[in-house]
Amino acid sequence: EAQIEIVSKNQVLVANATTPSVANQYDYDVSGLNIQTIHSIHYNGTKLEGLSFVDFEDNYLRSDPQRSASGIPQVWAKWGNSLTLYPTPSASADSIKIYFYGLPATVGTTDDALSLPDNYYPRVLEYALAKAYEMDENFAASDNKINRFDNNLVGMTGDEQVPRQDTYSVITIRPEDW
Repeated sequence: EAQIEIVSKNQVLVANATTPSVANQYDYDVSGLNIQTIHSIHYNGTKLEGLSFVDFEDNYLRSDPQRSASGIPQVWAKWGNSLTLYPTPSASADSIKIYFYGLPATVGTTDDALSLPDNYYPRVLEYALAKAYEMDENFAASDNKINRFDNNLVGMTGDEQVPRQDTYSVITIRPEDW
């Protein structure tokens, strides 16, 4: 539950997946990817325009309800676990690459690892403590922990997008050091 709460506020599980196109197939099942949100989709290296499903229906399906147009896809939309491309790919084995933010794996036993990066573990503990205090009916302590959780999580927003830089110590010799 803590992991779901964290990824709903901070998109930290960055992932991508590639699948081949299938000629004359416009819908692709993405249920196995555990997608929270899609960042972008590339078809043979070219970024496709993403549309809400409502816009997709209004702009494309209304004029081509049988989806008879085929060629190189230009747009995509997602409904549930189905990814729709338009026009329908006319070739097989072209690359469809999906860049997305994932959902964490379910933790069922104490042997299961968390999906989050290590720097988020203190947030998991804060969330768990807040829920424990709530179960003990210590609502003041629970509110305190959940507020700390929220504030610390806001402070971590964007941490995963910052490129890591190596730093090296530098020794500067000044004239007065002689």
